[in-house]
Amino acid sequence: MVLVEDQLTRRDVENAWDLLDANETGVAVELVATQLVEHDAAVDEETVRLVRSLCEEMGLRDEVWRSLRGTTAAAPDGVAGSLRALSSLLHRTGEPRWAALLGSLADEAVAPRPADERRQLLVTVLGLYRGMGGLDDLVLQDASGVRPEQTALDVLRRTLHEQAVHERTTSAVVGSAEQEPGS
Repeated sequence: MVLVEDQLTRRDVENAWDLLDANETGVAVELVATQLVEHDAAVDEETVRLVRSLCEEMGLRDEVWRSLRGTTAAAPDGVAGSLRALSSLLHRTGEPRWAALLGSLADEAVAPRPADERRQLLVTVLGLYRGMGGLDDLVLQDASGVRPEQTALDVLRRTLHEQAVHERTTSAVVGSAEQEPGS
């Protein structure tokens, strides 16, 4: 839901969350996939892989995830988009401290800045994964156990980490190529 809610109507989003709250996960996945196709939404490959994994795990028809193949597009905004999606998910699931921190980092990630400041921001993002109590340790749960949103959290965390590592590595290579010998 978190990955695609901006491409659905408010009513579709509310209906899907109601279904998830009622533990009707399979119906929610089918609803979301159907509405994405119907609205000609652009869905990134990672989301299609997630929906496929959910469908296989729940024994849903292959058509549910296969229908999304025609909607795939590149993921927008990279690190900033992942930070925003994580912030939104965590705000909605009762993790205001993490939501605020990631939202603040998302704001910083979209602002134009010199390459060295951008690399420092990426180091800060990657630092969220270190040590006890880090982003990797976060589990979304309530009195009934692990929440259905945990899968989306896992995917978003992994995606953000991969994006930050890739961008940091790429910017380090570009940064060293920009430096002239003897300057």
